[in-house]
Amino acid sequence: MEHLREKFLFHLKECEKHLKILGEDLKFLEKFIPLNEKNVKDLVSSANGLKTLDQIAYRFSKLQDS
Repeated sequence: MEHLREKFLFHLKECEKHLKILGEDLKFLEKFIPLNEKNVKDLVSSANGLKTLDQIAYRFSKLQDS
């Protein structure tokens, strides 16, 4: 039974990590809302915009897997 608890806590910690980073990335995206053509162009051409979008996709995928 202890093994199941440890496994659960491991996955819970993983989910919390991904949620924290997703929250930070979504906060960054707030300045581009509403997502219209101009804002999307600004987002993907900004220094961190494309990186943030990639990270959101990655973290969301990892969250689903956890």
